[in-house]
Amino acid sequence: MEILSTLKVILESRTYSIHNFQSFGYQKLYQSIAEFLEDSSPSFQLKCPYLNDWVLINDEDTLNTYIKHSVSPLVYVVYPDAPCVIRIETYNLAIFGMHANWDQRVHMIAQQIKQISPDILGLQEAKYDPFYGLSKSERALVEENEKIRFERHMMNDLMALLPEYPYSYWCDSMHYGDGSIEGISIVSRFPIIDIKATKLSSANDDGNQRSCVRGTINHPKKRIFFYNTHVTYGTNGQNTQAAEILQFMDSEKDRQIPQILVGDMNLYQHYQSPAHIFEGKLNASSPPTKLKDAWSIVRGNEEGFTHPSWNPQDRLDRIYYRNLEDPFICEISGYAESPTVWPSDHCTLYADFIISI
Repeated sequence: MEILSTLKVILESRTYSIHNFQSFGYQKLYQSIAEFLEDSSPSFQLKCPYLNDWVLINDEDTLNTYIKHSVSPLVYVVYPDAPCVIRIETYNLAIFGMHANWDQRVHMIAQQIKQISPDILGLQEAKYDPFYGLSKSERALVEENEKIRFERHMMNDLMALLPEYPYSYWCDSMHYGDGSIEGISIVSRFPIIDIKATKLSSANDDGNQRSCVRGTINHPKKRIFFYNTHVTYGTNGQNTQAAEILQFMDSEKDRQIPQILVGDMNLYQHYQSPAHIFEGKLNASSPPTKLKDAWSIVRGNEEGFTHPSWNPQDRLDRIYYRNLEDPFICEISGYAESPTVWPSDHCTLYADFIISI
């Protein structure tokens, strides 16, 4: 536990926003971090994500250049010869339109994310609506040149409250008859250098199009394949979609890169076979393709219910992984204050992994 405690300190202290270091010179910044970490013989490096790569901050010029040209400057403390911690989160936002009070809820969601402070998170039910707040009849009367007055995107609203996350990608999935689009998103502190997505087969009892999106995350230690999905709520199609997601993950050319899959899997207590597919228990291939379930690894047989947030009954939200050391923390947050006051109808799930060299 002593090593994990030290890593936890690094986790909580490695990110500095522009408000923390804008007035610092390089030497003052480096020394203040060393003092904060109680590192008497500092051997860490300071790196900043810039575009799709990393900039080594090693003097006054590189620090000033980075601050001058970056929209959301962040400084990371990196020990080149040591492992570090990465925090992963999954969160179903509860789409606006169907769920009320978005203008209040978005601030509650942003506060939840800031409190957890993940490095990478997958978001589900992130909706765009070109005619937000209008009835069906009112939408038909809106002129094309008036459309911009009503456009609203949940991701734009949320990311405006989270400037510490300079990298994000929204993947459209479900196109509705009223012109609105529901999608899934990847949000990251680290550069997202490549995106790939696949459409999942339709389910008979769910007419919505489902997808799985993969972002290649350029972590300073190594690259990570991060997948996000929102599986059908209809049990008739869940097994097929679970198998397709695994096939999508198996299709990567480099099978040794760490893979993390998050999402709203809609896995109900009475129907667990999709989970068994993810975990290789129903896979006939040899050797079986399988993932590990972060909650079960850390918390054993604890319930881990995430939905609904005011009285959780099902463990719909999951974090799966492979090619990584087992996480040492897996927690649930975002419980409702009451059945009518909540950031989302889902709780949020997060886990801490160690990234080795």
